[in-house]
Amino acid sequence: MKIYNYLLTAVLAIAMFAACTPAGEETAEKVTLVPSSETIEGDGVDVVTFTVLSGETDVTAEAKVFKASDNTELVNKSFSTDIPGEYEFYATYGVIASDNVKVTALEGATISTDKAIIVANGEDQAVLTVTQEGQDVTAESTFYLLQEDGESVQLESNVFTTTETGQHQIYAKKGTASSAPVAILATAYDNEPSNFNFRERAMLLQFTAQGCGYCPLMKKGLMILHEQGWDDGISVACHVGFMQDSMYPTFWNALWRNYGAGATGIPAMSFNLDTETGTGAYANATATATNLKQITSDVINKYPVTAGISATFLPEGDSQMKVTATFKASEAGDYKVAAWLLEDHIDGVQSDYNNVLTAEQKRDHCDVLRAVSNQDDFTGDVLNIGAGESVEKSWTFNVSSLKEGVIENAHVVVFITKKEANGLYIVNNIINCNMNDSVGFEYVE
Repeated sequence: MKIYNYLLTAVLAIAMFAACTPAGEETAEKVTLVPSSETIEGDGVDVVTFTVLSGETDVTAEAKVFKASDNTELVNKSFSTDIPGEYEFYATYGVIASDNVKVTALEGATISTDKAIIVANGEDQAVLTVTQEGQDVTAESTFYLLQEDGESVQLESNVFTTTETGQHQIYAKKGTASSAPVAILATAYDNEPSNFNFRERAMLLQFTAQGCGYCPLMKKGLMILHEQGWDDGISVACHVGFMQDSMYPTFWNALWRNYGAGATGIPAMSFNLDTETGTGAYANATATATNLKQITSDVINKYPVTAGISATFLPEGDSQMKVTATFKASEAGDYKVAAWLLEDHIDGVQSDYNNVLTAEQKRDHCDVLRAVSNQDDFTGDVLNIGAGESVEKSWTFNVSSLKEGVIENAHVVVFITKKEANGLYIVNNIINCNMNDSVGFEYVE
């Protein structure tokens, strides 16, 4: 009986093997899985496709391909992923399985530069390098300059030069993989050293408060002017320490007493730190805008511009920010210079009796004065500069001076005052410089 059972088992095994052998084959061929590439970019875009061979015959259409880690079948026998790492796959044809094959999804490309700051003179160079998985893949990469409108311009090589001041964002593509952008700051370069025909702007020093229901008329008036393309003045919002305000600087009262231009209430606007020139808001925002535009024009024409300014504003470590400015004068005089730290996008409730602002505009406070370079003399530090000369000056501000601590929302106004015949130091010129930016001398065209 035992011999009979052994014989029966053997016969059944032979029969099952014969039944599982693909039709037309007496001996099963080895199944081989062949990837189109052993590496892909781990960016979710690059794809590896698989071919299945039985012996030397392509049986891809009848075969199945699986990811080995969880035995899931691949759709269309292809694979992509945005998670870098090593992946193994196998194929089956009939009951025959292939050996596992390995495909590596590479980490994203990383771009770096040998210089984070260059001079915008068209000659100073930043050399860009691209690495991936620790390997230099610069030669296999293409470089792009990311523009403000979101469009990209392909660069000719991995060497970047420019004559445009400011921060430039550059990224690289290696195959389908794109790197995160790297920032290169091009600092101002005076390519017209003998030009003293400076573009002039006025300082508009606005005294305001969150609890002031008529102050939005002044804010809206400025917004109307900027929407019209007006660019003759730079506004500074000094919040005052009354009327339920939370944004006033510690020195607001001294600034108000000295440069409020005689105002007894808010909103109030003074111009160029001239104690004799100021205004309030009109009954509507459009009339306020017209008035601000006219007074700005008057104060620009009141005193001739004799100085120009260029500046760069950068983080310095984790806790400080540094502005470096160059001043150029067309004539000798008694000058002082200063830098004031401003902050944008501070969130806070704002009263608005006339309902001239949207709900979002009411809560978004910009150009808020946070710190000054010299609280003892708001007109600035003495600058010894002669006719045709240039002098550099720098100041450091603490990040802790910002109300919300977001360094990207910081910017500075840099200005130069000049002692006029009436004995007053009046703002002669002023510029604005954003964080991680550089502003060059601006001349009349």
